[in-house]
Amino acid sequence: MTRLLFVRHGETEHNALGQISTHTHGGRLSERGRQQAQELALHLSEIGIAAVYSSPMERALQTAELLAAPHGLAVAIRDDLRELSAGELDGRSDDEAFTILNSTLDAWSTGDATPRIGASGDTGIDVIQRLSNVIASVTSAHPDDTVALVTHGGILQTALPWVCSNLQPEYGYRRHVMNTTVIELHCGGDIQCVAWAGTTLAPSIRPVFM
Repeated sequence: MTRLLFVRHGETEHNALGQISTHTHGGRLSERGRQQAQELALHLSEIGIAAVYSSPMERALQTAELLAAPHGLAVAIRDDLRELSAGELDGRSDDEAFTILNSTLDAWSTGDATPRIGASGDTGIDVIQRLSNVIASVTSAHPDDTVALVTHGGILQTALPWVCSNLQPEYGYRRHVMNTTVIELHCGGDIQCVAWAGTTLAPSIRPVFM
């Protein structure tokens, strides 16, 4: 069985300002975000993590490097872990932009993954497929290990419930994933979410976060 610890990156200035930030150029960690990542790294330092994977986005890489350091690991970049794309809405903080974004994400989280974000963003199918690909690849490479994967709130909230056998897509509905939240999956014969932000969801070996 592979234990996957999915982590949302630490806070960025974009997060603090309430801006949509889904593209590669989107923000570095804020001072608070760096502190959040350091605290999580300390918490995970005594766990036998075999590998750390990260989205290519700078905020995720900064977080992943802090998590990897106590284990003496290099961070492996996986493009499939990048944030969902909000297309032309990226960088906006107005009510109209958030209405468009949230209505699309709500559709994905209530069972319809076909809508696209705005005119040029991702569909839910795009995001779910990317996440499925990275889980399959990492599980194959680490069949009996604990692995940390640093990614983004949107992909965790909207796509992760779709790939877990013990969750429905609705589990992510309006369930905002906070910075440095950990979501733990066990991948063996199937994919089960055993802990989401401290809530235990299925019986298995003791989750890292309870």
